Order: sequence, then structure tokens, then C-alpha cells
Amino acid sequence: LSGWRWIDRNRAEVNSYAEHYDQITKLQTKYNAQKIYKKAQRFVMEDQDDSRWLNTTAIHWSHNRQIRQFHKRAYNEMLREIAKVLKTDRLPSESLYYIGCGTFLIISFNLTKQTYDHRNALTRQDLQQLKIGQATPQFKWGTKYINKDNAARFPELKEIIRHIDRDMETDLIVEYMKGDNAN
Repeated sequence: LSGWRWIDRNRAEVNSYAEHYDQITKLQTKYNAQKIYKKAQRFVMEDQDDSRWLNTTAIHWSHNRQIRQFHKRAYNEMLREIAKVLKTDRLPSESLYYIGCGTFLIISFNLTKQTYDHRNALTRQDLQQLKIGQATPQFKWGTKYINKDNAARFPELKEIIRHIDRDMETDLIVEYMKGDNAN
């Protein structure tokens, strides 16, 4: 009977792996993002020379639920393609996560505005090249710059995500209003 204990050990390791890494995208999950954000936020707040900051960027695949509901295989393939673009376009120093529901998170540490903007433009361009069937998937982007001045307002990753989600919704409403005025 003691020879079978390895099964329980392996099951625990598999469960741990599944909790920390998304099986479709092969990216770390929200669990890991929360841990690294908490550590980074602490460094930003406690650094003596005010030279630490980070950008958190969320990229949300719009209308992903409809695709998942009717075309599960195409949905999974698109998630893999999005992850592949991120892995190719983002710097090795940036942390990439899949936090679920078609949303990817990038945590960038101390990147200059020029470098950060260039990486975002490159990523946007490559995401626009993706196709799902005959359609080009649409993406909503949101970002939050965290430095010593505002780090205490965002002690947990969930506050950042909530703030970014609100910004993405506001951008969508503004876009809609601009389109309505053009007509």
C-alpha cells in the first residue's frame, strides 16, 4: 500500500501546475500575477530613490464568449495565437499572464515610455493580423501606471484589474459616442 503514495504526490503536483499555468495558453495564471504584483507594488512603495514603477496592461479579446460557446476548438486556438504574439512581441523582462475570460495581463517593470509604447504598438499590429475564420478579433486595451504616488491606492491586483476594466468600458462608450456623432 505504501508503494501507491506516489500517486497522491503526483496528483498534488499536477493540481499545483494547473493552478499556476493555463493549459491552453501555457502562460501563468491570475494566481501568479497576484503574487508578483504584490511583490512589485511593495518595491515601488518602499524604494528609497523613487526610481521604481510598473505598468500593468490588460488585453481583452472582445466577443470571446460567443466564440467559446459555439466554436470551442477555434476559441482555444485563438487563445494560443494571442499568447504566441505576446510571447514573441513582449520583452523577456515583462511578465505575461492569462487571467481568464479572454483577458491577458502584462506587468512591465521600469520600462521607458518610449520602449513601452513601441512594444504596445508592435503587439497591437501583430494582434490585428490574427484571424478567426474570416473575422479579425477585436481587442480592448487598458493600462495603469503604478509609481510611489499611487501604489498605496492599489494594494491588490484585483483593484488594478477593476480600474482597468472601468477604463476599457469608458473607452468603449466614448468610441460609441464618437461614432454616433459622426453619423
